Amino acid sequence: MTISVQDFLEQTGVGDIHPGQRIVRPFKKPGQFKSHCVVISWLDPKKLRIEIKPGLSGKDLPPSELKKYPVSLQAPTYFEFDVEETKQ
Repeated sequence: MTISVQDFLEQTGVGDIHPGQRIVRPFKKPGQFKSHCVVISWLDPKKLRIEIKPGLSGKDLPPSELKKYPVSLQAPTYFEFDVEETKQ
C-alpha cells in the first residue's frame, strides 16, 4: 500500500517533520507510571518510525523503572514505514 507521508502526518496531527528530525509528544496521565509519549523519528530518510514509550522524555528507561509501568508500555510498540520519494 502506498500513502503520502505528508498527508498521513497532517491527518494524525503531527504537523511538519522532515528527514533527520525526531519529535517527542508527551501524554501526561493522572496517577503514577501511566504517562507515556509518542516518538516520531525520521532519522533514517528511508524509514519513518512512530513509537509509544513509557515516561515523558522519549528515552529508553532502565529495567528498574520500566517494570513499574503497565505491560502494554513495557513491550516495544511501534510502526515503521518504508519511505521512498515519488514524483507526481
